[in-house]
Amino acid sequence: MKSIYLFILLFVFNSGVAQTKQESQKTITPILINKSALSGIGLKQIDQPNDPAKEFYQRRICWGDELGIFIVSTNSYTNKMKNFPFDEYVYMLHGEAEVRPLSGEKQRFKSREHFFAPKGFTGEWEIIAGENLHYELSVISTKRADSTATTTSDQHLLIDPLLLAGTHITFDQEGSYQKEIVQGAELTFSLHAEKPRSVEIDNSKEQVVHVLSGEITITTPDDLIHTFHTGDFFIIPSGLKGQWKSSGHSLAKYLVVQRSW
Repeated sequence: MKSIYLFILLFVFNSGVAQTKQESQKTITPILINKSALSGIGLKQIDQPNDPAKEFYQRRICWGDELGIFIVSTNSYTNKMKNFPFDEYVYMLHGEAEVRPLSGEKQRFKSREHFFAPKGFTGEWEIIAGENLHYELSVISTKRADSTATTTSDQHLLIDPLLLAGTHITFDQEGSYQKEIVQGAELTFSLHAEKPRSVEIDNSKEQVVHVLSGEITITTPDDLIHTFHTGDFFIIPSGLKGQWKSSGHSLAKYLVVQRSW
């Protein structure tokens, strides 16, 4: 999506930086994504020797076994993309993005919108930040899908705010709901909702969870309690075990991003 941004992400991937969970950690725990970072605090500027007029900032949240999570910021600019090398989940925290595919209609994404950038995209990506800087939450897979694998559509996808509003939700007999929004070559997004409940969990995949409404509490085997509220983003590492408790005004609702395989 952004040439220098791609270089940095791929460099991080190839250099094998820190994992989500450390070997010395006996109990795997969920990780709240730093609210300071989501507020645009602590992003470090990275020099652009080939383009000194371009401002680029980044803060790495984590690089796990399956998912890499970053806060990225730039000034206004346009970049041409050819065969974008990975799927990307983006939550625009400030600013706008206009995407102009080689074929198809242009699309515009605004602050506080979730969208999907597909592996294989070719076209232009313009960041619109006025006289200021944009910034976004970015999630990618830390491992590439087969080089021939691309998402079915090369169009970016806005995650429909009406879908996330949840007025269509009908629970199954167990009081839960799940809808896959998009399955890309590397990332899958899904909407989940449930009536307040308490269940045992044994998670087999890394996931990024965005709480849309309600409260989620995870109690790990060492009896530590981790609580997440509406608006929070948190990471569920692979191998996490414990007690999952959801609470809310008739339901808890959350968006999940995970690797497709």
